[in-house]
Amino acid sequence: MRLRGVISQRRGQNDEAHDWYVRAAEGGDAVAIAFFNAPGIYPPQDGHEIGSETWDPDVEWDEEDEEPWRMTPRTSRILSCNLAILADMAHAELDELGDQPISPNSFGIFFACLPASTWGQPRPWRRRALRALDDLNEDIALGHSPEPRCAAEELALHFALQSASAMTRDEPDLVAEFTQGIPEQRGDFNWSVCSDLLFQDHDALLLYNPMMQGLEHPDNSLNRDMDIGDLRPEGWFKEFGNVSPRDPTRGFVH
Repeated sequence: MRLRGVISQRRGQNDEAHDWYVRAAEGGDAVAIAFFNAPGIYPPQDGHEIGSETWDPDVEWDEEDEEPWRMTPRTSRILSCNLAILADMAHAELDELGDQPISPNSFGIFFACLPASTWGQPRPWRRRALRALDDLNEDIALGHSPEPRCAAEELALHFALQSASAMTRDEPDLVAEFTQGIPEQRGDFNWSVCSDLLFQDHDALLLYNPMMQGLEHPDNSLNRDMDIGDLRPEGWFKEFGNVSPRDPTRGFVH
């Protein structure tokens, strides 16, 4: 059923492909299940855009008059809160899972939502994936925008942005509590812009696409053509060559 979906997707028949992937997921296919767990950004509810009174996304900025983009303080605060919440919940999942493989019936907000290629990884691997959330939050604590330095941190940030966009969409009272005393600014909670500018690329999200299975291997022809690199689970923690490395002697928060 997944193969039928892939064939339909290659033909541009996306609705039919979606239907086949649903059927494959209902049948227990791990790749199809993971396809529906790919992180994304929740758009704000119509008429309820937080911070919309101070920022009009349709107004073009004069790049010569603007400082380089960075997250606003309220955006940083909400993203930091969601990184911390995800880390706490992932830690609880880690204690429950241990070395047990993820199954099609597994439920969770982090490890079970990662690409299917990671579902069989042991506890030490999962703990390093969890540390990616804490490392990104440390960037914010130091006054910087979070900078993913490896594939694990890219996926962690994608999930944090998804969680943050859901919070600002659905929980305005909680957002107000977390940002109390921080003034509104133009650009508050524009998670789509964060997704565009906080990553070097979105190649890691291709791991969720059933049509792209095998792309994670550096010897894959499409991988080589796109210069993607090693996205196999064992390569998730290899830091990119164009970023400053993290302290290799740092410990674990969780």
